[in-house]
Amino acid sequence: MNKKTDILVALLITMVMTACSIYDDRDGCDDPVETSLSLSVANAKQVTTRQTSDVTQANGYFRGLTNWLVIPFEVRDRKITVDDLAKRERLYGLTTKFDKTDSRFFYTEGCEFMNGVASFLVYARAIPTYSTTAEPTNAEKSANGSLTAVFPADMNPIGITFTPEAIYGRSTADDKANALASYLTAIANTSYTVQGTSTTYKWSNFTTPAIKAMYQNFIGQENVTAIDIAASSTNVLKYVNALYQNVNSLKASYAVGSDDRSICEEIQETIKNFTGVTFSDSEEKVTNLGDAMSGYPANIGLPDGAAVVRWETPTGKDKPEFVPQTQTTTMDNVTGIARYAYPAELYYYTNSLIKTSTEEGQKQYYTSEDTWAKVLSKYEYDNGVVTPNTKAVAIIDPLQYGVAHLQVMLKKVETTTVKDAADADITIGTSNFPLTAIIVGNQHPVAFDFKPNSTDAYFMYDPNVTSGVCLSSSTYTNSSDVSAVSRTLVLQSNDDEEISLVLEFQNNSTQTIEGVNHGLIYPGTKFYLVAKVKPEAVAEGAEDYEKRVFTQDRTTTMTMKVESLAKAYNILPNLLSPRLEIGVQVVTKWMQVVPTDVMLE
Repeated sequence: MNKKTDILVALLITMVMTACSIYDDRDGCDDPVETSLSLSVANAKQVTTRQTSDVTQANGYFRGLTNWLVIPFEVRDRKITVDDLAKRERLYGLTTKFDKTDSRFFYTEGCEFMNGVASFLVYARAIPTYSTTAEPTNAEKSANGSLTAVFPADMNPIGITFTPEAIYGRSTADDKANALASYLTAIANTSYTVQGTSTTYKWSNFTTPAIKAMYQNFIGQENVTAIDIAASSTNVLKYVNALYQNVNSLKASYAVGSDDRSICEEIQETIKNFTGVTFSDSEEKVTNLGDAMSGYPANIGLPDGAAVVRWETPTGKDKPEFVPQTQTTTMDNVTGIARYAYPAELYYYTNSLIKTSTEEGQKQYYTSEDTWAKVLSKYEYDNGVVTPNTKAVAIIDPLQYGVAHLQVMLKKVETTTVKDAADADITIGTSNFPLTAIIVGNQHPVAFDFKPNSTDAYFMYDPNVTSGVCLSSSTYTNSSDVSAVSRTLVLQSNDDEEISLVLEFQNNSTQTIEGVNHGLIYPGTKFYLVAKVKPEAVAEGAEDYEKRVFTQDRTTTMTMKVESLAKAYNILPNLLSPRLEIGVQVVTKWMQVVPTDVMLE
């Protein structure tokens, strides 16, 4: 036997050989006491989690609970704190399965707890909507949320943490990102060799004003300094096709056989003939980038706006090229790709004292009584403590959500057109700009009590928004000036912390929009509008939840209004940057609602 097994066997032998009278003082014996254990689960009356009823628990739907963890403590007159120690003698037997006796109450028999136990931490997860027999996919984690939970061997609260799970937990570029960058680099490095000679002219060296300007625009150069360029597969496809058409228009102004016309023709040939690319001569455009370059960054679960390249000279090289930007730097106002995380997972939690009884048979009350308070009244001892004659234990406080819930609605746009950064009129319509995702910034790892315990910041990306929600210049289909609700789960924020919130839209119009930093948002590509929300100053004696934007077990509701697309981003900016351009207003003051108990059918 190994050392761990020896210790466990020795502990079990000690339990068998030691006996205590049921009349012993409650602190006088450390034998395990076999009892029943029961608790209640509170749920919010509002739709408090996700988009569809099977995940959301909407309208009373209940997914059930799994991965129960019940951790006992000797704390008798207050909530368990981070400095308390678990009753570690029985830690190897703490994971249990509860039976649901009806729609509200959970009950299990045959539990063993040490004498002196007086309180519990309890955790449980909502049962995932996907199969648990295999590693969940990115899409499944995105739909159900995912947190990385750490429960140390001793189960002491100081070591219990819940951290947003990074979608792509590396700072190195994906192969598809590198392939896309290589394609763009090949185009930028286009050169023309004079027929019958060894004379070569590089696009980058042309001094013809229009050709030079086209080159500088393509590499994203402004006043000698390179800027970030949107580099998802969708954006690159649109980008190179726009270049092809611009070159097509330009070359017609140059004489056949001239150097200027020849470099234009070579640029087009590079666009058409790069490895894997499919080009349609009849449509005069690239129709497919090939497997090596298609589907990025969706293939790694990230939003399109996370794909960024910059024209720069990499370390160890002697000439510039397009380089995927994967980390926030002093030059880049972008979010590092390892910072994007799944939405929060639906965790339940309670920190509670107990009631006890020396009588058996409490299970009968779970069907005969309709409230938890009435069930608790059947236990004789308030602020109870497990003693050798304890037969039943009830955890007083119901399980609540450990996470918070965000509801987002769009306000009707009051005009039929809005301006972009080039002062062009952009037609809003009713379906030109569907909402495709919500990104919540400033999400921190949380401690055993689901309160932030770190300055580390993640950005939760939720593409599972309500289908059909769009910016609209007309009344929405619900005959209201606000859209249907889109929902996501998040973690509690810090007191007085300003939260960045990003709405992702798709440009389904026929217009190209100019946004922040002259970023072009082509038809069929995504763009991003940023909002910031900070709790207003509260008066002394205000409720605790009023000090923050998100609070566990509460719903925060925001209504967003868009009046312009001039502050639209075609890439996702660094949400911690003070230079953020705010493009959407929170027109309805964010508010939190208090969950109420409902039947969990």
